[in-house]
Amino acid sequence: MAQLSVTLVGRRLRNPLVLAAGILGLSADGMLRVFRSGIAAVTTKSFSLNAWHGNPNPVVADLGFGLLNAVGLANPGAQHMIREITTLLRNRVPVIASIFGTSLEELEVVGRLLRRLPLLAVELNVSCPHVKEVGGTFVTNYDLLRKAVRVVARASGKPVIVKLPAEPSRIIEMAEAAEDGGAAGFTATNTIAATDIDVELVRPVLSVTYGGMSGPALRPIALACVYTLYEVTEKPIIGCGGVESWVDAVKFILSGARCVGIGTAFSKEQPEQLVPRILSGIRSYMRRHGYGSIEEMIGAAHKR
Repeated sequence: MAQLSVTLVGRRLRNPLVLAAGILGLSADGMLRVFRSGIAAVTTKSFSLNAWHGNPNPVVADLGFGLLNAVGLANPGAQHMIREITTLLRNRVPVIASIFGTSLEELEVVGRLLRRLPLLAVELNVSCPHVKEVGGTFVTNYDLLRKAVRVVARASGKPVIVKLPAEPSRIIEMAEAAEDGGAAGFTATNTIAATDIDVELVRPVLSVTYGGMSGPALRPIALACVYTLYEVTEKPIIGCGGVESWVDAVKFILSGARCVGIGTAFSKEQPEQLVPRILSGIRSYMRRHGYGSIEEMIGAAHKR
């Protein structure tokens, strides 16, 4: 029988699927619903020390081939999110807390607040393409990135998974800096900077012009990032970007992802339908190709 379980940062998960940071990641109810649909772990929406108000509307546009958003990391702050996380932990849900900050001092405080929680990991979001205080700071200053990872790891006492940008040409250097700082793994990738124009109103569709593109349009870029990362690091990778089917999930695993994040797809299909369908498809694929476990599949595309 095909074995779907995998080990991520030292912890066994029932399958390789995780809720990606963003959609459904603000409330315990939403994340618990996704977990009960069959997903193995949840990642919270990225949160900061204090409430972050994000950008004014309009901040979301469905372009058909992907979702363009400039929500701007809006969140209610660490204390609120810790209450939501505590509810999840009581229900034995493996949780990855996704955090961001505009300074090392802020990241240290958030890390300390998370120290007492039995989290699966902390995801450090250093790559949001539409919040310059985050995506424009750490991705261009590798020394600061290195220090940020080290600060969060020491303050939280948890494995730190660094969320990298959708930039295959720079991802190796960023990963190396993060690994030097003590990164335990990587999420590849964040959304990619994009925009669109309303031809009737003659202006950008988003209030701040640029947003982050997720969904199917991001998938081949994210795959390239995962494939590239796998060849230069032994740290586990969570592949994320446009996963809507079992085929998409398998592509990420074969490219080198140990786990696969699902996010934007939940805006189109209910978790109760989507997650079982993807898991069933992965099982069928494994039987057809003679794989006994997900472990055997990870990075298999590199060996042909």
